[in-house]
Amino acid sequence: MMLPGRHAVGIDPVTGERVVFSSWKGEPVYAASVFMAPAHTQSHRAAYVAGPGSPALPLYAYTALAFAEGGFYASGVRVDSDPRQDPWRFNRGEIDRSVAQTLDDFPGNRLVEQLKKCALVYNCRAAQNFFLGRHEAPLPTSVACNSRVSGVSRSRKTGSSGPPTTVLVSPRRRKKSPRLPRAISRESTGRW
Repeated sequence: MMLPGRHAVGIDPVTGERVVFSSWKGEPVYAASVFMAPAHTQSHRAAYVAGPGSPALPLYAYTALAFAEGGFYASGVRVDSDPRQDPWRFNRGEIDRSVAQTLDDFPGNRLVEQLKKCALVYNCRAAQNFFLGRHEAPLPTSVACNSRVSGVSRSRKTGSSGPPTTVLVSPRRRKKSPRLPRAISRESTGRW
């Protein structure tokens, strides 16, 4: 992810001195970082120098990103061996079919509609797992956030690609309770 208005900082391998990169081979360059995949914890933050007028960044874990030997590397370690959100476990065709089936099973359900957006637009692994009937059933509840990063529930300006400010309607405005998908209903779990 590019960090707007910021220049990358590195270490000169010969002198050991800090170097700020504003261009490379005559082209402008900017700092970049990554978000660690679920089950991983960052060990180093991204190094950058903010330029004048650079926008405020949301409060997130901007993990150091490096390029070496033809590939990108993130600075972190896996801390959870559970594979429930490992990318190799997700087949987009299977997810698309499961979303369509669930929408047919629960027409007009606002929670399922929001989870569809989370699964298909924002590629949320928890939402995809919900439709695949495994592991977890996320419940998007945040009504606002200061993030301007795609894929996180928050307030967005017109024309942006992120999710809406309000995910669920306030209980005061709801006329009746939405039907819950079987995966998270009391009948399927035997408990609440």
